[in-house]
Amino acid sequence: MKPQKLFKYISAFFFPCRCPFCGKVITPDEICCNQCSPKIKTNISKHFIGNSWLCTSPFKYTDLPKQAVLRLKFNDCGQIAPLMAEYMTASVKESFSDYSFDIVTFVPMHKKRKRKSLYNHSKLLAAEISKNLDVPIASLLVKTKNNSLQHRLPSQERIKNVKGVYSVNKKYGKTLKGKTVLLCDDVITTGSTLSECCKVLEKAGAKDVFCVAFSKA
Repeated sequence: MKPQKLFKYISAFFFPCRCPFCGKVITPDEICCNQCSPKIKTNISKHFIGNSWLCTSPFKYTDLPKQAVLRLKFNDCGQIAPLMAEYMTASVKESFSDYSFDIVTFVPMHKKRKRKSLYNHSKLLAAEISKNLDVPIASLLVKTKNNSLQHRLPSQERIKNVKGVYSVNKKYGKTLKGKTVLLCDDVITTGSTLSECCKVLEKAGAKDVFCVAFSKA
């Protein structure tokens, strides 16, 4: 057995792998459990957000994929991120096969919200996608305002809610010029958050920004 595979099995002994859709314990070689597998139908889509940036996602935000997102965001189930990222990576490879990426990044959390959460779920997904694509990850964005949560607002208010909320991390500002960036998030609804992040990245010098989310509402 290869060292990497052996490590996965040893880790699973102490931290059991779980199906991202229902939470059932699975083996390290499985991506979901036998009960959920027949019900999971990927629906890889490629669409524009903000009429300017291409985004891809492997699922609609319904049924079991919705449950996976909720488990990751609100039930402190960070261990399912690698499995969710497998689906997202496949979506990126299929939808953006003609492109290569220089950096993988993610939608950031405000520092006040970080204190209330064990992790940034978008960062966990981006880190796994970074490994899968062999592309470096960087915290290119910072959230400067602790605005209202998007999912609590009606669609027409979401654009205003994210306006001026994000800025480029000063640590990476000078390295963005001419780079192609893959921006990651868990779910896309109106696309307001991803659109605002894309604008900030391109204004800072990024050549192209593409997006990937686990599911699309």
